[in-house]
Order: sequence, then structure tokens, then C-alpha cells
Amino acid sequence: MLNKGLLKIDMRSTSMVLGILAILLFLQYPLRAILELEWLRSIAEDPLNNQQMINSQYGFFIEDLFGPSAFSLFVIATILIIAGMLIGLERNTRRHDFNLSLPFSRKEIFLTKATLGVGMITLLFWLNSGLTLIIIQFSEFSQTLSHLNVLDMMIVPWLSLLAIYMFTLFMGTISGEMISQIVLSIIFLIFPYGFTMLIGIAFTVHMGNMGRFWIGMDEFILAFTIPFHLFTVNHAIDHISIVYIAVSLVVFVLSLVVGTFLYEKGKSEKNGEFLLFQSLEPIFLIGIVACFGMLGGTIFTFFIWHSAGRF
Repeated sequence: MLNKGLLKIDMRSTSMVLGILAILLFLQYPLRAILELEWLRSIAEDPLNNQQMINSQYGFFIEDLFGPSAFSLFVIATILIIAGMLIGLERNTRRHDFNLSLPFSRKEIFLTKATLGVGMITLLFWLNSGLTLIIIQFSEFSQTLSHLNVLDMMIVPWLSLLAIYMFTLFMGTISGEMISQIVLSIIFLIFPYGFTMLIGIAFTVHMGNMGRFWIGMDEFILAFTIPFHLFTVNHAIDHISIVYIAVSLVVFVLSLVVGTFLYEKGKSEKNGEFLLFQSLEPIFLIGIVACFGMLGGTIFTFFIWHSAGRF
């Protein structure tokens, strides 16, 4: 059972950033819809454009409106900050110790933070998306909604945002402060694609064409890189959206379950340190060194090939 007092505490500490998220989603959907409709009107009123040309723009209108945009990047950054404030910033300011002194279990505290973020992201996303659909429906271009793919353009982005939030919250259960929580979240959210790319380049350098196994697998690899779900609409692989949804749901559920367990086990005296669990430090150290080594090798190889005229 969630406690209203805990919800109010967390809501108060993140109210400003939640307001920014609401503004960003409004700019991304309803405001863009109004501007894009004006663009369609200008095309329709141009005597040089025939009806066939105007109709061809309807699909581009919906795809552009609900497809990738720069606002998606800012929305992701805002969600990372919200999750970071709810756990990492509490550890930085020692407010975490105060919360533990309250008559609530750690499980209740963590689930409250999860519920707040999931609830607000869901509310703001569907509120702005619904307002956008209403604006289009009551315009003279309501027929453009026939080009709307709800699964690709609405369900996938919504679940991706929830998975990103929950994963960042989970990273807060193993990190000791806000910066390390956000940095680790970014690293591991893009890890599948980044690591595969580094491995592929390393094999290509040493094995030539035999190492190009990763070419053509981009979209499949991106399916396991959740932030990229928000930046792809036209898919080269059929039914890849189902994979996107499955990946987001698995990450969401695992982050919630494992995060709840680790939040109960975390040691408060480690607050302020990079990691709460010392047993994880060798793993992270080896992984970071290996990845940066491959990244350095990739950059070095690029400059060698460039100077040799290979590019």
C-alpha cells in the first residue's frame, strides 16, 4: 500500500523537473501539431500544388509529428534527472537517512518513487498525445490520422520512457550519489549498441571483411538499446516493434524487481561513494578500462586510416 505522505515528499522534491517534463511533452506534441497544421494549410492554399501532392504530405505530417525529434533527447535527459533526484540526490544530501527514519519500510519508499515516476510519465505522455489527436481530429486535416500507427508511434515511445526511468531508478540502488547514477544509466542504456560497434570495428581492423558480421544487424542491436526506440519509426525488420515492446517490458520488470531488492540491501554508510556495493567495483573497473581501451583504439585507427587515404 502506497503512502500519500511519501508521495507528497517525493512530489515536492521533483515538482520543478516534472513541470519541465510537462512543458517538453507539450512542445513535442500539441504545439508541434499546431505548427505542422499551419504548414499543411500553406501547402493546401498554394495554387501550384494539386490534390495528389497535398495528399502525399499527410503521411509525412503524422510521421514527422509522432516520429523522432530533438525534444525526445531532452525528454530522456529530464527523466534521467527525475530518477536521479529521487535516489541519487537524496544520498548526496543525506535526505535518504531522514526517509529511512520514517515509519516506512525501504520497499515502500522505493515503490513510491517508482509509482510517482511511472504515473507522472504516463499521465503527461498520454495527456499531451491525446490533446494532439484532438487538435488534429477537429482540424480540416482529420483524415491524416489514418496514417497513425499507434503501436510504433505511441506505445513504443511510452514504454521506452518508462523503461528508461525504471532502469535509472534501479541504477540508483547500486550507486552512491546522483552523478554516478546518471552516468552509469547513460552508459548501460547505450551499452548494447556501443559495445557491439566497438567489437565489430576491432574485428574489422584485425580480420578485414570477416569482421564485418555486425553490418546489417544495426536495427536488431538497436532493439536492445532502449533510447534508440524513440528515434526510429520506419523499420527495416518486420514486426521489430514487438521486440521493442518486449525489451522495454523486460527491462522495466527486472529493474523494478531487482531494484526493490537492492534498495532494501543497500548500506546507508556508503552514501556519497561511487558504488554502494564494493563487490561490484572490480567488474566496473575492468569493464570501463576495456571499453575505453577499445574506444581509444577505434579513434586511433580512424586517424591512421584517414591519413592513409582509406576514407
